[in-house]
Amino acid sequence: MISLKRNSKKELTPATGLRSRASSFYTPNQPNLFKISRSKFNDFLTCQRCFYLDRVKGLVSPSIPGWTLNETTDLLLKKEFDLCREKQIPHRIFDQYDLNHIVPFMHTEIDKWRDSLHHGLKINFKNTNIILQGGVDDIWLDKTNNKLIVVEYKSQANNKAVNTESYLSNVYHQGYKIQMDFYAYLLTEMGFEVSPVSYFYVCNADRSTTRFDSKIVFMETLVPYKWDSTWIENKVWEMIKLLNSEIIPEGNNSCENCAYSLQRTNLTFMAKDQKGLSKKLFRNSSKWRTYKNRVNIRCHGICEYCNLRKMTSVHHRIESRLDSDYENPNIKDLMGVCEECHDLIHNNQSSSNNSLEFQAESPALSGDNGYSTLDEPPGHWIT
Repeated sequence: MISLKRNSKKELTPATGLRSRASSFYTPNQPNLFKISRSKFNDFLTCQRCFYLDRVKGLVSPSIPGWTLNETTDLLLKKEFDLCREKQIPHRIFDQYDLNHIVPFMHTEIDKWRDSLHHGLKINFKNTNIILQGGVDDIWLDKTNNKLIVVEYKSQANNKAVNTESYLSNVYHQGYKIQMDFYAYLLTEMGFEVSPVSYFYVCNADRSTTRFDSKIVFMETLVPYKWDSTWIENKVWEMIKLLNSEIIPEGNNSCENCAYSLQRTNLTFMAKDQKGLSKKLFRNSSKWRTYKNRVNIRCHGICEYCNLRKMTSVHHRIESRLDSDYENPNIKDLMGVCEECHDLIHNNQSSSNNSLEFQAESPALSGDNGYSTLDEPPGHWIT
């Protein structure tokens, strides 16, 4: 979807794509405390490049609408559990699972712990400048051993009944388990004894009814999960190392955000080419795609002009002829360059009648990337 930026008055306002508050992004090796939420930690686990561009470079991802129906089920469940918390009695669902020894945990900070935007569970990680935090949905108390139980509310609409094994093995629910591990880790580091079993309170909307009648009926299920936080500290150290790095990391090959950014950059480069290369190269677009993919694999994210790892785009380069046959170009007549080098070459060529020498040593020249030396770029660039 396409998102438009609006201010607090819901008026359209220019979108810069960058964060405005200095405290919202990290400067490598800064001494000041910096907060990392559970969701941002999950971003690090998902795609380090996107995480780095967000937290260090200050890029802002396009906004998305809120999950108002999911938030409503969360809100209503919290109201129910708060009534039980006040009276210190079991919730109605506990009887179905023989859990009447459990009650909602009473604590003066419970509302702050559930406030993911402003507070949440919070620790200073190992005397570093990193604050880990996250807002939990609820915490219960096992009265038999006084251990705390981490709880997350989840809403969905699935035709199949909720089953513990299938729910936890679902590829789209792996982030839920990370969420539980993270919250259990925070509570443990805060000095609380935490039960080894946490619960997902799953509300599954019934889609089999024939009428709406101004209501949605949910089937409620408790899904037990044995959390494991042993992996978290190593990953946090990796995250801190990345935050203090000056180098933008590689992205996840399956990251759709990175893929979109790459393709948009490619198209932007083509639009900036004054010679209209994108229109001249291959009337058969399938050929252009094939050759472009071969060049992208050859340069493997390294600019073939400056030899630096950057976002690259494919452009035309021929050795000494201006009358290039755009219908049948050779792969060696194309090269992958970053935006800075692309602009530099254009600027230099506009002030000189001579073609620029291609001086950078490219990994493509090694011949170990799956292509023969016939795929190597030649020695001169001409737009």
